[in-house]
Amino acid sequence: MRQGDFVMALNIVLVSQRQSPNGMALSWSSTEGVSAYQIFIAARKMLPEELEAAALLSGTDDCFVAKVGAEVLSVVDDVTPQGETRHYGVAMVFDDGSVKAARFKAVPDGGAEDSFHLSMVKMRMTTGSYRIKPPPEAAGIKAAKPIAAPPVVKVAAPPPARSAPAAAASAEPPPPSSVPLEGPLDIRMQGATQTWDGLRICWDREPRAAAYEVIASDHQIFGDELADALAGKADFTTAIAVAPSVTCVLDNTTARESRGWYAVLVRYRDGRRVPHPFQVGDAASSGKASGPFLNPNRTGELRAEVEGLLADAREQWERWKSEQDGGARREARRMVGDALLIWPDYPAAKKLLGEMA
Repeated sequence: MRQGDFVMALNIVLVSQRQSPNGMALSWSSTEGVSAYQIFIAARKMLPEELEAAALLSGTDDCFVAKVGAEVLSVVDDVTPQGETRHYGVAMVFDDGSVKAARFKAVPDGGAEDSFHLSMVKMRMTTGSYRIKPPPEAAGIKAAKPIAAPPVVKVAAPPPARSAPAAAASAEPPPPSSVPLEGPLDIRMQGATQTWDGLRICWDREPRAAAYEVIASDHQIFGDELADALAGKADFTTAIAVAPSVTCVLDNTTARESRGWYAVLVRYRDGRRVPHPFQVGDAASSGKASGPFLNPNRTGELRAEVEGLLADAREQWERWKSEQDGGARREARRMVGDALLIWPDYPAAKKLLGEMA
């Protein structure tokens, strides 16, 4: 039996739970030999043959069905309206195509940073893409950790290494908030629309730079607000410092298809700052495939998007291996490529790409 021909070989245990404000979280332990997990969210108790039909049809009016990759060990139901009761079940799909019920825990508001949000799967079913986020009202509950630009988060940094010049050059520099702005500084923000693969903010290297500071906001910043932005006090603004070896960062704070405003500063060893020329664009137009995220702590939805792409890519790859369908092979590689643009060096994507080589 092929992985895509999902057939229920046993009863799936459905657990009844009432939806919580931040979404019901389902979690389970990793099991060797599992290629995917199947999640069932039923509006009522269902017979085994009804679950079988829902699985074969990838969902029915009475049962939402989602498939996620083997790396996913937690999902959040953010598609069920708050307060409504649903019946949850999880199945393991093994490499040989066999299926077994999985033991799982259902915890109200129990989502973690790396939990997969099922709205991403539903969005793909309705729009054909993971890349356009629907408004939170569509899910009927409070959105869980949206990508929309948040108030600035102060990123803690270790003190620069001083034991050797080479170590000092590669150490993470102090954040902007730890270096007061000395005197007025005139900057001109550049506006750009967020891209599907994460807007790249890139620049040429300044030999004398001790650090680069990148500012991203949902509005232009003028005059005295610059000091607040660097100090971490400006609303809906992120300001970070990166090492002088870094020449590109990925914006993961601005919502998809929303407009952001950006600036790059060079910070010298004496604390003096000057505006620095930069460019913005997607991976193709900028020529920058990789780089650190603007906010490395804000990756939950990116992880969900990438895992969704990889789950689809694995399904197409299995189709290529079983049917030698060239179109499936091309689609699998395209999806993995997209995943690596959204999250450069994502381990599961690199591993799957290695299998395809």
